[in-house]
Amino acid sequence: LLSNMAAWRQQYGDVYCVRAVNTVIVVICGHQAIHDALVRQPEIFSDRPAALRGKEDSGLVTAPYGDAWQKRRRFALTALRQFGMGKRSIEGRIKEEAEALYTAMRSQDGAPVDIAHLLSNAVSNIICSMSFWNRFEYDDEEFKRLSHAINFLVGGAHRSICGMVRGAVMTFIRKLPLLKNFRGQGVKIMNDYIIDFINRNAEDHRTTFEKLDIRDIID
Repeated sequence: LLSNMAAWRQQYGDVYCVRAVNTVIVVICGHQAIHDALVRQPEIFSDRPAALRGKEDSGLVTAPYGDAWQKRRRFALTALRQFGMGKRSIEGRIKEEAEALYTAMRSQDGAPVDIAHLLSNAVSNIICSMSFWNRFEYDDEEFKRLSHAINFLVGGAHRSICGMVRGAVMTFIRKLPLLKNFRGQGVKIMNDYIIDFINRNAEDHRTTFEKLDIRDIID
């Protein structure tokens, strides 16, 4: 597929369309074309796919681009900066997580391993430390469930061209009567789990809150 796409670029230029079943995929190639699209026209290309949006409040990550999204983004960035994002004060957390990642990789005893999951765990733990004042061990069952839920909602299914094509085909197949609610129920289950996880942490924070000791974003 990648070789075909390279040939199509030579034939049609840096911007062309590919139709996968009933979905049109716009392919942008080359630094200049990507810069023109994502940097010079952010108001057009900053939106989220409709398939990722829920029927209720979409929060920040999956919210449609607009004034509400921009206000929430500014609030989130301000809060994250207060707890070290972009500053040297977060260095200690990163070093701690780097040591945990190194230990996890050493435990493989030189066997071939896909480290994408370990890297994802490390990044997630740094975010969790700023959000929940807590990091998780990589074998923690709740952490595994949380990572799986997040990946199910916004993860690797659409990170590649093959994934996008597969997603387009599944969009068509899910319209069949027997399968049309399959993905929707899965999204609801995962979304409900994440919301429950956040609510439980928020309740724990409420019971231990101290006005003069702001620990994380939830506080």
